[in-house]
Amino acid sequence: LALVRHARDNAQQRILSACDLLGPAGETSVFVPMRRAARDGAVIELYFNRPTDSLREEDVEAARAQLERAGVSLTRSTTELHGKFLAWDADSLCVTSFNWLATTPDRWKPHAAEVGVFVTGAELNASLSARLKGELAGAATTAPHISAAIS
Repeated sequence: LALVRHARDNAQQRILSACDLLGPAGETSVFVPMRRAARDGAVIELYFNRPTDSLREEDVEAARAQLERAGVSLTRSTTELHGKFLAWDADSLCVTSFNWLATTPDRWKPHAAEVGVFVTGAELNASLSARLKGELAGAATTAPHISAAIS
């Protein structure tokens, strides 16, 4: 979650993130930092597939409405997500197995059970973000799946 805070503190224009699950842990791990990034002027777009069993639909809608008032977009994607990512501005991207929006520490899970890669590079996110956003919004793109867009 240090990388979420790093994105919050360093994004100048936008943050785009996706995760398959949305759970109560999203509030402290992602929503709080993203509200601040939005207040600081970044455009924030968060996508998920489905809520965890511990969230009711009315909880999801309440979170979405509250985030929208804070300048954060929370959207349920019709595209199946399994890989998770966090991208900001034109040059920073993290792809991981960690459920940003749903995971809390689990004492039964072994350390290093999740893996991810963080890369930076000039204009790294320009075409990638456009393709991913198109898929997350349910629009047709040249890539049949999100995994194809990042491979």
